[in-house]
Amino acid sequence: MSATPFNLSIEQDVDFSFTITVLQQTGSPLNISSGYTFFSKIRPDYKSAPLLSLSLGSGIAITNGSGGIITVSFTNAQTLALPPTTTYTTLVYDVLMVQASGNVKTLLVGGTISVAPVSTNV
Repeated sequence: MSATPFNLSIEQDVDFSFTITVLQQTGSPLNISSGYTFFSKIRPDYKSAPLLSLSLGSGIAITNGSGGIITVSFTNAQTLALPPTTTYTTLVYDVLMVQASGNVKTLLVGGTISVAPVSTNV
């Protein structure tokens, strides 16, 4: 499997989530109910220290294991901590799937993130 490019637009101080369906090479969903874990990092660029790190149980959830679906979620506090696009041109992120053995790592999706400030904070 190769990583799918997927660019995101996020507003600061707003909850945000997206889903990923993990597919086998045949095109059918991969059963991820057990034996897999997931990680994601957001950075100013691919060589910088992460601004935000997510993992299974902490921002990433398996929402339909037999259907191969995970949900990646950012809380409003996490999006508020991300610098707006005016600070950085864009941020970068990716989502990595790791088999329990640790020997097989698959980059599922990655791309850029544009962050927009909001005028109403409550």
